[in-house]
Amino acid sequence: MRHSILEGLCAADVLGFQTNDDALNFIRTCDTYLPRASTNYKLGRIWYRNHATHVRDFPISIDVETLNQLANSPAVEDYRSEIEDMVEDRKLVLRIDRIEPSKNIVRGFQAFEELLDLYPEYCEQVTFLALLVPSRLDVEEYHDYLDRLMAAAGQVNANFGTQDWEPIRIMVGENYPRAIAALKKYDVLLVNAIADGMNLVAKEGPIVNELDGVLILSERAGARQQLASG
Repeated sequence: MRHSILEGLCAADVLGFQTNDDALNFIRTCDTYLPRASTNYKLGRIWYRNHATHVRDFPISIDVETLNQLANSPAVEDYRSEIEDMVEDRKLVLRIDRIEPSKNIVRGFQAFEELLDLYPEYCEQVTFLALLVPSRLDVEEYHDYLDRLMAAAGQVNANFGTQDWEPIRIMVGENYPRAIAALKKYDVLLVNAIADGMNLVAKEGPIVNELDGVLILSERAGARQQLASG
Protein backbone atom coordinates (compact mmCIF):
# COMPACT_ATOMS: atom_id res chain seq x y z
CA MET A 1 0.00 0.00 0.00
CA ARG A 2 2.68 2.54 0.97
CA HIS A 3 4.62 1.75 -2.21
CA SER A 4 1.56 2.55 -4.32
CA ILE A 5 0.91 5.77 -2.38
CA LEU A 6 4.49 6.95 -2.84
CA GLU A 7 4.44 6.08 -6.53
CA GLY A 8 1.25 8.08 -6.97
CA LEU A 9 2.66 11.10 -5.15
CA CYS A 10 5.87 10.99 -7.15
CA ALA A 11 3.84 11.34 -10.34
CA ALA A 12 3.27 14.98 -9.35
CA ASP A 13 5.57 17.74 -10.53
CA VAL A 14 5.53 19.52 -7.16
CA LEU A 15 4.66 18.25 -3.69
CA GLY A 16 4.03 20.81 -0.96
CA PHE A 17 4.34 20.31 2.80
CA GLN A 18 3.84 22.59 5.78
CA THR A 19 7.44 22.53 6.99
CA ASN A 20 10.92 21.82 5.72
CA ASP A 21 11.15 18.90 8.16
CA ASP A 22 8.03 17.37 6.61
CA ALA A 23 9.47 17.78 3.13
CA LEU A 24 12.75 16.15 4.13
CA ASN A 25 10.91 13.32 5.86
CA PHE A 26 9.00 12.60 2.67
CA ILE A 27 12.24 12.39 0.71
CA ARG A 28 13.65 10.04 3.37
CA THR A 29 10.52 7.90 3.08
CA CYS A 30 11.01 7.60 -0.67
CA ASP A 31 14.66 6.72 -0.07
CA THR A 32 13.53 3.87 2.16
CA TYR A 33 10.48 2.51 0.35
CA LEU A 34 11.11 3.35 -3.32
CA PRO A 35 14.39 1.56 -4.04
CA ARG A 36 14.57 2.82 -7.62
CA ALA A 37 14.09 6.46 -6.64
CA SER A 38 17.02 8.85 -6.88
CA THR A 39 16.84 11.62 -4.28
CA ASN A 40 18.57 14.94 -3.82
CA TYR A 41 18.03 16.47 -0.39
CA LYS A 42 19.81 19.72 -1.16
CA LEU A 43 17.67 20.43 -4.21
CA GLY A 44 14.54 18.88 -2.71
CA ARG A 45 14.04 16.58 -5.66
CA ILE A 46 13.03 12.98 -6.31
CA TRP A 47 13.74 11.33 -9.64
CA TYR A 48 11.55 8.27 -10.22
CA ARG A 49 10.64 6.52 -13.45
CA ASN A 50 12.12 9.28 -15.61
CA HIS A 51 10.13 11.94 -13.79
CA ALA A 52 11.32 14.69 -11.44
CA THR A 53 9.20 15.63 -8.43
CA HIS A 54 10.15 18.81 -6.59
CA VAL A 55 9.45 18.65 -2.85
CA ARG A 56 8.92 22.02 -1.17
CA ASP A 57 7.57 23.51 2.04
CA PHE A 58 4.72 26.01 1.78
CA PRO A 59 3.75 26.98 5.35
CA ILE A 60 0.16 28.13 5.75
CA SER A 61 0.02 31.79 6.69
CA ILE A 62 -2.45 34.12 8.36
CA ASP A 63 -3.96 37.36 7.08
CA VAL A 64 -2.54 39.87 9.54
CA GLU A 65 -4.64 42.80 8.34
CA THR A 66 -7.91 40.87 8.60
CA LEU A 67 -6.88 39.46 11.97
CA ASN A 68 -6.17 42.92 13.39
CA GLN A 69 -9.47 44.23 12.05
CA LEU A 70 -11.32 41.43 13.81
CA ALA A 71 -9.30 41.95 17.00
CA ASN A 72 -10.55 45.55 17.14
CA SER A 73 -14.16 44.77 16.21
CA PRO A 74 -17.13 45.29 18.58
CA ALA A 75 -17.78 41.53 18.71
CA VAL A 76 -14.30 40.85 20.06
CA GLU A 77 -14.50 43.80 22.46
CA ASP A 78 -17.65 42.30 24.00
CA TYR A 79 -15.86 39.02 24.65
CA ARG A 80 -12.82 40.88 25.90
CA SER A 81 -14.97 42.24 28.73
CA GLU A 82 -16.13 38.70 29.48
CA ILE A 83 -12.52 37.48 29.68
CA GLU A 84 -11.47 40.39 31.90
CA ASP A 85 -14.38 39.77 34.28
CA MET A 86 -13.44 36.09 34.48
CA VAL A 87 -9.73 36.61 35.08
CA GLU A 88 -10.02 39.77 37.20
CA ASP A 89 -6.52 40.85 38.29
CA ARG A 90 -4.98 37.39 37.95
CA LYS A 91 -2.50 36.23 35.34
CA LEU A 92 -3.99 34.28 32.44
CA VAL A 93 -2.65 31.02 31.03
CA LEU A 94 -4.50 30.28 27.80
CA ARG A 95 -4.84 27.39 25.41
CA ILE A 96 -7.07 27.17 22.33
CA ASP A 97 -7.34 23.72 20.79
CA ARG A 98 -9.52 21.20 19.08
CA ILE A 99 -10.41 18.33 21.39
CA GLU A 100 -7.93 15.82 20.01
CA PRO A 101 -5.44 13.53 21.77
CA SER A 102 -2.57 14.96 19.70
CA LYS A 103 -3.13 18.38 21.26
CA ASN A 104 -1.87 17.04 24.61
CA ILE A 105 -4.46 18.94 26.63
CA VAL A 106 -4.48 16.59 29.62
CA ARG A 107 -0.73 16.92 30.14
CA GLY A 108 -1.10 20.69 29.95
CA PHE A 109 -3.55 20.56 32.85
CA GLN A 110 -1.25 18.21 34.75
CA ALA A 111 1.66 20.60 34.25
CA PHE A 112 -0.46 23.43 35.66
CA GLU A 113 -1.35 21.23 38.62
CA GLU A 114 2.35 20.60 39.25
CA LEU A 115 3.02 24.34 39.09
CA LEU A 116 0.43 25.01 41.79
CA ASP A 117 1.75 22.14 43.89
CA LEU A 118 5.41 23.20 43.69
CA TYR A 119 4.77 26.94 43.92
CA PRO A 120 1.71 27.46 46.13
CA GLU A 121 2.23 31.21 46.02
CA TYR A 122 0.67 31.10 42.54
CA CYS A 123 -2.61 29.74 43.90
CA GLU A 124 -5.39 32.28 43.36
CA GLN A 125 -2.95 34.35 41.29
CA VAL A 126 -3.33 32.52 37.96
CA THR A 127 -6.31 31.29 35.95
CA PHE A 128 -5.93 28.68 33.21
CA LEU A 129 -8.54 29.20 30.49
CA ALA A 130 -9.02 26.43 27.93
CA LEU A 131 -11.12 27.25 24.87
CA LEU A 132 -11.80 23.88 23.29
CA VAL A 133 -13.43 23.16 19.94
CA PRO A 134 -15.32 19.84 19.58
CA SER A 135 -13.72 17.50 17.07
CA ARG A 136 -14.89 14.04 15.94
CA LEU A 137 -16.68 13.36 19.19
CA ASP A 138 -18.58 10.57 17.46
CA VAL A 139 -15.26 8.69 17.49
CA GLU A 140 -14.88 6.79 20.76
CA GLU A 141 -11.23 7.71 21.28
CA TYR A 142 -11.97 11.41 20.92
CA HIS A 143 -15.03 11.29 23.18
CA ASP A 144 -13.03 9.41 25.79
CA TYR A 145 -10.32 12.06 25.56
CA LEU A 146 -12.91 14.76 26.32
CA ASP A 147 -13.90 12.80 29.43
CA ARG A 148 -10.23 12.49 30.44
CA LEU A 149 -9.46 16.17 30.07
CA MET A 150 -12.60 17.19 31.96
CA ALA A 151 -11.63 14.79 34.75
CA ALA A 152 -8.08 16.18 34.83
CA ALA A 153 -9.35 19.75 35.10
CA GLY A 154 -11.88 18.70 37.74
CA GLN A 155 -9.11 17.17 39.82
CA VAL A 156 -7.07 20.38 39.73
CA ASN A 157 -10.09 22.46 40.66
CA ALA A 158 -11.01 20.11 43.50
CA ASN A 159 -7.48 20.09 44.91
CA PHE A 160 -6.67 23.77 44.62
CA GLY A 161 -9.86 25.73 43.99
CA THR A 162 -11.42 28.08 46.51
CA GLN A 163 -14.79 29.72 46.86
CA ASP A 164 -13.52 32.67 44.83
CA TRP A 165 -11.17 30.95 42.40
CA GLU A 166 -11.54 28.14 39.89
CA PRO A 167 -8.00 27.31 38.69
CA ILE A 168 -9.01 25.84 35.31
CA ARG A 169 -11.91 27.23 33.32
CA ILE A 170 -13.07 25.27 30.27
CA MET A 171 -15.31 26.57 27.51
CA VAL A 172 -16.34 24.08 24.82
CA GLY A 173 -17.58 25.40 21.50
CA GLU A 174 -16.46 27.11 18.32
CA ASN A 175 -16.34 30.86 18.91
CA TYR A 176 -13.60 32.66 16.99
CA PRO A 177 -14.28 36.20 18.32
CA ARG A 178 -14.01 34.90 21.89
CA ALA A 179 -10.76 33.14 21.02
CA ILE A 180 -9.28 36.35 19.60
CA ALA A 181 -10.43 38.28 22.67
CA ALA A 182 -8.65 35.78 24.90
CA LEU A 183 -5.51 35.95 22.75
CA LYS A 184 -5.39 39.69 23.39
CA LYS A 185 -5.26 39.13 27.15
CA TYR A 186 -3.03 36.12 27.79
CA ASP A 187 0.12 36.24 29.88
CA VAL A 188 1.09 32.72 28.80
CA LEU A 189 -0.14 30.96 25.66
CA LEU A 190 0.37 27.20 25.88
CA VAL A 191 0.71 25.14 22.69
CA ASN A 192 2.09 21.77 23.77
CA ALA A 193 0.90 19.49 20.98
CA ILE A 194 2.49 16.07 20.56
CA ALA A 195 2.39 16.59 16.79
CA ASP A 196 0.89 19.47 14.84
CA GLY A 197 1.24 20.28 11.16
CA MET A 198 1.38 24.03 11.79
CA ASN A 199 -0.87 25.49 14.55
CA LEU A 200 -2.14 28.92 13.58
CA VAL A 201 -2.97 29.86 17.18
CA ALA A 202 0.76 30.08 17.81
CA LYS A 203 0.98 32.64 14.98
CA GLU A 204 -2.17 34.60 15.81
CA GLY A 205 -1.44 35.01 19.52
CA PRO A 206 1.75 37.09 19.33
CA ILE A 207 0.16 39.37 16.71
CA VAL A 208 -2.91 40.41 18.71
CA ASN A 209 -1.65 40.06 22.29
CA GLU A 210 -1.57 43.33 24.22
CA LEU A 211 0.40 42.23 27.27
CA ASP A 212 3.74 41.11 25.87
CA GLY A 213 2.61 37.58 26.70
CA VAL A 214 4.85 34.53 26.47
CA LEU A 215 4.30 31.71 23.96
CA ILE A 216 5.20 28.22 25.18
CA LEU A 217 5.42 26.26 21.94
CA SER A 218 5.99 22.56 21.43
CA GLU A 219 8.96 21.66 19.28
CA ARG A 220 6.58 19.27 17.52
CA ALA A 221 4.39 22.09 16.18
CA GLY A 222 5.09 23.10 12.61
CA ALA A 223 4.92 26.80 13.51
CA ARG A 224 8.06 26.39 15.61
CA GLN A 225 10.35 26.43 12.58
CA GLN A 226 9.06 29.80 11.38
CA LEU A 227 8.73 31.45 14.78
CA ALA A 228 12.11 30.25 16.00
CA SER A 229 13.81 31.72 12.95
CA GLY A 230 11.84 34.95 13.11
